[in-house]
Amino acid sequence: MAALGGGLWLWARQSAEERVETRLTPAPVDQRPSALLARGWMVVLKPGRPGAVFAYVRIRRRGGREVARQDADLRLAREPLTEIRIVGTGEGDNPISAPKLTRAVRVHEMLATGYDPGPVDNGFEHAGTTRLGWRTRRGIVAVDPAVIPLRSLLYVPGYGLAWAGDVGGSIKGDRVDLCFNRTEEAVTWGRRWIRVYILEGIRRTD
Repeated sequence: MAALGGGLWLWARQSAEERVETRLTPAPVDQRPSALLARGWMVVLKPGRPGAVFAYVRIRRRGGREVARQDADLRLAREPLTEIRIVGTGEGDNPISAPKLTRAVRVHEMLATGYDPGPVDNGFEHAGTTRLGWRTRRGIVAVDPAVIPLRSLLYVPGYGLAWAGDVGGSIKGDRVDLCFNRTEEAVTWGRRWIRVYILEGIRRTD
């Protein structure tokens, strides 16, 4: 309180209030290193989302100015969603050329098989060359264009990044055929159901 002339005293006016605030909490990040992805690449397989809490706050003011604040209660309003990232650690040549950060926009459960560029899997007419005229090598996969458009960039867990650059007589519907540089690699892959991630709007133009 303050003294004034004439012996009068003035008490600073005090007040208190309670209110509810919404506060965001950061989205957790699950970052997974992968040697199947070139160093410098990061693919976001699943975007995260911040959570939220309702904060019940007590505020004390003196002379209209806030002098103290205390959280009386916190209640969960929305759970955060974890963001899943694949971070490349691989070294050496990488046949993929595109932005270093990209996101998955569609996911397909597909039966994935493996093949090699030789004439046994492709016939002498198409050995070493895809339907689009690209050189057949690891990083090029055959798809059904009705399911995955040709020239799309994909991420295949256990295989890495790949361009949809070829088709095949038996590759229909939810099928994808992964090219390997050596026959033994294709045989080791075998046949397996796997999630194939189509990455955001990135298409080869050649």
